[in-house]
Amino acid sequence: GGGGGGDTLTLELAAALLPLTVPLLQSPHGRYVDVALRFSRKVIGSFMPLLQQAPDAHEALARGGIGVDLVGEERAARAGMTRAALLGVKSQLLALAAGGGELAPRARELAGLIDQL
Repeated sequence: GGGGGGDTLTLELAAALLPLTVPLLQSPHGRYVDVALRFSRKVIGSFMPLLQQAPDAHEALARGGIGVDLVGEERAARAGMTRAALLGVKSQLLALAAGGGELAPRARELAGLIDQL
């Protein structure tokens, strides 16, 4: 969720944009890395409970346990994609953290949050 109209982050938007953070995290330009870190942090802050429930929701879907809740199924699928994208960048975050520099603490913090997923 978010406040006013301009800063609303939806799970759909997060699932679509998170894969784009991969090349940003690999960029030699600190500003691009910073944008990727901030966005990923915002996604986790906005959707942590949904992301933590994603594996269980996916399992329920696989068993057919949700029923005809199409909105719930879509949300579970997006949460799963978003969670997978975040898990996928963890090794890059650890490399950034190990490399030192001004973004290392933020990368370390984000990797720690991803561990909670």
